[in-house]
Amino acid sequence: MSFSLEVALALGLIAGAVVGSVFAAQASLRLARRRLERARAAERRARAAERLAELGSMTGGLAHEIKNPLSTINLNAQLLAEAVGDLDIPSGEQDRLLRRLGTLTREVERLRDILQDFLDYAGELRIEAVPQDLNALVQDLADFVLPQAER
Repeated sequence: MSFSLEVALALGLIAGAVVGSVFAAQASLRLARRRLERARAAERRARAAERLAELGSMTGGLAHEIKNPLSTINLNAQLLAEAVGDLDIPSGEQDRLLRRLGTLTREVERLRDILQDFLDYAGELRIEAVPQDLNALVQDLADFVLPQAER
């Protein structure tokens, strides 16, 4: 009987070791899955943050590029308003044209304010220096100033 008791004890120890190993393997597998899920989630968050940073940079540049033509439109509207004031047309017609130009100027200012709010929200704007044709720039400036200079 002692032999079968020893065998039973050995078999019990082996069975316990096998069962314990199975439980340990399952626990290790769960732990590994949890760590993998956390690593994947961290990677997704990092990609999302990088994408947001790129999007912020891109939209800031886009807003800046929109502001430049708005400034040109605003300046031309002001020059047109001055020119309309000098026209020899009935005052009712002149007033109507000046109201339309005033509306145009107000809407340009409204768009510039919206863009500025957006830039303030998006963060600091980085401006890159780009080579320009100085002669063309001076010519554009002269075209804007010419009507006032002629007076």
